[in-house]
Parts: sequence; C-alpha cells; structure tokens
Amino acid sequence: MERDLISKGRKAAAARQAGCCKYCFVPFSVSPATAEHRVPRSKGGSNLGHNIDAACERCNKLKATMGAKRFVGVIKGTPQIGAPLELTLAWSRRRIWLKTHRVCRDIGRIVGMADTGPLGVGRAAA
Repeated sequence: MERDLISKGRKAAAARQAGCCKYCFVPFSVSPATAEHRVPRSKGGSNLGHNIDAACERCNKLKATMGAKRFVGVIKGTPQIGAPLELTLAWSRRRIWLKTHRVCRDIGRIVGMADTGPLGVGRAAA
C-alpha cells in the first residue's frame, strides 16, 4: 500500500515537473525518476502526494536528509574548493540542463511553439 502511494506520487510529480528532476533538471529519459520527499521521512515527512517530488537518483542520494529548500540552495551556489565530487557534479548537471532547457524554450518561442518544458510549468528558472 505504502509503495503504491509513493509510486503514484512520483509519477504525478514527474508529470507536474515536465519529466525532469526537481533539482538538476535532467530529463527522466536520461536518468530514472525516484520519489523524493520534500520534508524527509526522518524529519516527520509523509508519503502523501503533497510531500513527494520526482528527482534523479543521484540528486535524491545527495540530498539525503536535507530539506528541499536547503538542498536547492546548496546546488545552486558555486561549489567550494574541496567540495564533494557528487555536489560538484549535481551543480554542473543543473547548470547544463538549465541552459539546454532555456535554449529549447527560446527556439520554441521563435517558431511559435508553446512552452511545455520544465521552465514553462511554473518553476523558477534560476
């Protein structure tokens, strides 16, 4: 029962996020989606849909028990010298995929297509 609830939440979140990781924006066609708890279960978070986002496995593992806002702040900032390699890789993936999605969005606008990518579904692009 619990597994089904998490699976449904992950699928709904992936659709809501236009098929991309909540943190690094990698498309789930490149990396599989995992259910990511906004508020970690270790800190009282539930398995209900409002607490579930979809994240790539690498971001989900790196986030561990951090809250979602704190983790976004960590991977948005420039990694410091000596930062763990996984953190630097997550920061790099995020920058690469954000730029890729922005270019696709801009090209789509030029040719008159609707913006349906991760930057067009009510998310902050920065």
